[in-house]
Amino acid sequence: MKKYVLFCLLSLTPTSAQTAEELQAGAASVDITPPVGFAMWGYAARKDQPSLGVRDPLRARALVLAAAEKRLALVSLDLGRAPTRASMAIIRQRLKNVGIEHLFLVASHTHHGPVLELDNWPSEKNSYVRQLEQKLVDVIGNAAKAAKPARLGIASKQTKHNRNRHSKRDDAPVDRELLVLR
Repeated sequence: MKKYVLFCLLSLTPTSAQTAEELQAGAASVDITPPVGFAMWGYAARKDQPSLGVRDPLRARALVLAAAEKRLALVSLDLGRAPTRASMAIIRQRLKNVGIEHLFLVASHTHHGPVLELDNWPSEKNSYVRQLEQKLVDVIGNAAKAAKPARLGIASKQTKHNRNRHSKRDDAPVDRELLVLR
């Protein structure tokens, strides 16, 4: 996946016939906090208990990169995982509304966000998921509209400061590469 993301980003970088000024970048964010009482995600012992309040709002942040009429959107979500249903709705709408070729939805893996995978959603839960879908489409569109000339920098470094959380063995598989986009 990391190589695919890097390939897509590099496909946006200017060729020798283009100038660096042709790269455009736009960013936007939106509040995606569900209503109080929405089932919380992430711990089996919690048994999808409802939230009791909001300490910090949940956000979706979009970055749209464009060059030579190609567009890529990176969207980070304060959710346990990227929602499948919303992903499909976004994919259908993004080509129609914004013309984005590649879309990457990534979640922060918070255990304090909403459950989106329940099969027996009450109507207000379905309403939140539909609102989330539209908010994600809108934040991508807003990021695309906010695009301005930009430069893209990529750096990579090997690090020893991470480990496989499922094993403390020294020989456990670990990706030591830290990739930074700026």
